[in-house]
Amino acid sequence: MSLDQSDRRTRSSNRARLDDRGRIIPMTEEERRAWAKSALEGLEAMAEIPDTDPPGSDIEFMKAIDAERPHRPLFNEYY
Repeated sequence: MSLDQSDRRTRSSNRARLDDRGRIIPMTEEERRAWAKSALEGLEAMAEIPDTDPPGSDIEFMKAIDAERPHRPLFNEYY
């Protein structure tokens, strides 16, 4: 799934609709199904993203954050 212009138009049309008093009009069952399908497609696309981080990069990331906060480290119990 790519995020081309047609996807953007579809997402923007899924915004909440308001009545004349500013209250949200609930989605119809068809709109709810379309929204759920779109959400699942997005999650499936995210699941296909490969994990290309090198081994140990998480630990180095946590150490770098803690190095900037020696007075109050956040992650020292995780490495």
